[in-house]
Amino acid sequence: MSMHRRLVLLFPAMVVGLMLAVGSAFAAWSLRGKRGTTLVVGSGFALLAVATSLYDEHLTAVALLVAVALAGAVHLRVGRAPVSLAAGGVLAASLAGSVWTWGALADAPATWTALSALVVAGLVVLAVPAAGERAWRFYLRDHVAVSTRNWSPQRRFAGVEAGSMVSGVVVAAAGVAASSSSLQPTWTAAYLTTAGVVASLIALLRPDRRLVGWLGGALLAVASWVRLWDIGVQAPEAYTLPSAAALAIAGLLHLRHRPESGTMAALAPGLSLGLVPSLLWVLGEPVGLRSVMLGLACLALLMLGVRLRWTAPVGFAAAVGTLVVLRQITPIADAVPQWALIGSAGTLLVAMGITWERRLHEVRAVLGYARALR
Repeated sequence: MSMHRRLVLLFPAMVVGLMLAVGSAFAAWSLRGKRGTTLVVGSGFALLAVATSLYDEHLTAVALLVAVALAGAVHLRVGRAPVSLAAGGVLAASLAGSVWTWGALADAPATWTALSALVVAGLVVLAVPAAGERAWRFYLRDHVAVSTRNWSPQRRFAGVEAGSMVSGVVVAAAGVAASSSSLQPTWTAAYLTTAGVVASLIALLRPDRRLVGWLGGALLAVASWVRLWDIGVQAPEAYTLPSAAALAIAGLLHLRHRPESGTMAALAPGLSLGLVPSLLWVLGEPVGLRSVMLGLACLALLMLGVRLRWTAPVGFAAAVGTLVVLRQITPIADAVPQWALIGSAGTLLVAMGITWERRLHEVRAVLGYARALR
């Protein structure tokens, strides 16, 4: 290879290396002197170096490692929340990109590389808040005095969480696109399961992120639905009952810790998800084992609700059970002569008129009982 050819190949690498060196120098100067301008300049050089290195995977891997180091240092050392938030997002994205690049260098399958990048993104979300808070407080105590109103874990670590989420979506989409059409549902379920487990762990380990548990549950439910659809399961209960049971358990735990809460707010999500999909199926196919099982479930819920004096089981069981009964009666009504229906309706109206006072008293008693429900 001629000298000219070598210089042509080495020149871009030299440019990338020079930009990384300049960016690192400006970032270090900023961290040492607490100057925001030099940090912006250093970040610009580092991002430009990463963009320039994309033509070669080896240079990209090196540039991303430098970006990870710089973003991590800024995230842990800068007390200003917006700067730390942005650096956290860059840190998460650089790590995911670095895993993808090293997977390409190793000729690993793109599907497994995407799964590895997704796992790394999840570990970043789980580990950085714990390590970052301790490191930042140690640095704050020994080096700089920053007003606490400029710092809060929720604000600073939101950048890491947002960067990890976006990176996870990108690498998962790339992994699904790289897989064969027959395996795309399988890998989709795998990626959704990984993301759901990470979200559930965040909710369990961090009290300020309890609501993320709902996202984790939704991701796990969708993952199971994708897998069931992939293997050919068509019964709605296989998709809905696991999630309905989880929501019902969560509602019962809520009622246990907050006895003053209403049952409709706590149990309505689980009951609706458990009953309504089966009801829609029964309305289309009224004859079958599903209608019998749904009717028995409504009867059991009604008896349980009456015994516990809870509104949600009584209301849902009565509404769904009534619709099931009406749907079962419809075929019978088509076979009965019209004169028989008219005669029955007239007899019923006469009987109601004769016993009106007693029925009115019973209705008032039922309304009083309903008001006493929880």
